[in-house]
Amino acid sequence: MNALEDYQRDHNAVATNLAQLVPRYLETLPNSPYVESIEYRVLTNGHHWEIRALSRALKPPRLYVRRATNVYSDEEREKMHDIVHGWAIFLK
Repeated sequence: MNALEDYQRDHNAVATNLAQLVPRYLETLPNSPYVESIEYRVLTNGHHWEIRALSRALKPPRLYVRRATNVYSDEEREKMHDIVHGWAIFLK
C-alpha cells in the first residue's frame, strides 16, 4: 500500500485508478494466479481508498479488503473472518 500512500502524499490527492501508480510508484500492476479480480475505488469522502481482491484459491473463497483508514462498520466487523497485515478477510 506504500505506492498508494506515496502517490497521495506527492499529489495531495488519492489516485483515481491503479494505473496512475505505474511506472513511478510501481513497475507494473500486481498480478497473481490466486486472485480472480481486483477492484479499486475512492471512498465517498474523496480522501481515502479501498482495494478488494477476490480469491478462490481456498475453500470457501475469500474477499480481501484493504482501506486507507482500516475503519469498518460494526456490521462489516461482524461478518469479518479475520484481519491479517491490515487486510480484512471475508468468507464468500
